[in-house]
Amino acid sequence: FFIVFQGEDDSFLDLLATPFKPFTVGAWFSILAAFLYMAGVVALIQEPSRTKDEMNLSEDKENTQSTFRGMLGNALYNGLNSFTRGEVSNASENPSLAERVVIVGFVTFALIVLTAYTATSAAFMVETSKNGQYGSIDDVLDDNKKICINVSVQKQFGDLRPESTSLLVGKASTQTIFEEMDSDEEDTCVAAILDRDGFKKALVDDENHCDKAIVGDVLMMVGNAFPVNPDYREDLAFVIEESVNKGEYEKSAREMQDTFVGTPTCMNSMEGTSDDDSEPSLTFPQLLSP
Repeated sequence: FFIVFQGEDDSFLDLLATPFKPFTVGAWFSILAAFLYMAGVVALIQEPSRTKDEMNLSEDKENTQSTFRGMLGNALYNGLNSFTRGEVSNASENPSLAERVVIVGFVTFALIVLTAYTATSAAFMVETSKNGQYGSIDDVLDDNKKICINVSVQKQFGDLRPESTSLLVGKASTQTIFEEMDSDEEDTCVAAILDRDGFKKALVDDENHCDKAIVGDVLMMVGNAFPVNPDYREDLAFVIEESVNKGEYEKSAREMQDTFVGTPTCMNSMEGTSDDDSEPSLTFPQLLSP
């Protein structure tokens, strides 16, 4: 059983805000403060070295350099300009030692921020485009949102993850789970816990559910048991054990899945899992366990 999320259709405002989402609001204000500090310190360091011609402003013009608003505007412009260029734009031709120290510190800071932003934004955009606003079952539990699950395994999963018990919503089938997730009503399930075969079959039956995707590793494994005539028990157990040991069982199981379950046209919904890597190989005792 895996966690399944539904992708979200972002609004125009959400798309415009996407470049700012990798950092928190506090982080952006901290970066802005660093811009202003750098530009302000550089301006103060350069002030004593200004020539008389540079300071001889026209009498009919307002000296915006001497006002707080003018200094703040210049600091903001120089800071942002320096950050996007990767160097201090208003540095002197022959900077003093103090100015060099500020420049080196700012360039180092800008390099770290730009590197972190590039890496974080790439991962953020890929993850959110595939899974909506959640990336794991822990994110859903932390946000105190509901999770749909088949009633046949609801108690078993609740025992495995007690913190999820109050948030689990039991449903009779994968179809009813998807109907709940597609509902426009408030406080509906934002995720589902489904077995891979049931999920694939639902996608085969209805391509409208291709906006949903399996994410992450296996959450729970449930063994299947079936009645066997005592006269054939030993022979059947021997055949199954041989097929498992030779690696033929899993290959046969995948072939049967493709035959009776089918392959969804939207295979991107299955990208979160791999037949070879996501589930551990079966052992004979696991196969026969109830």
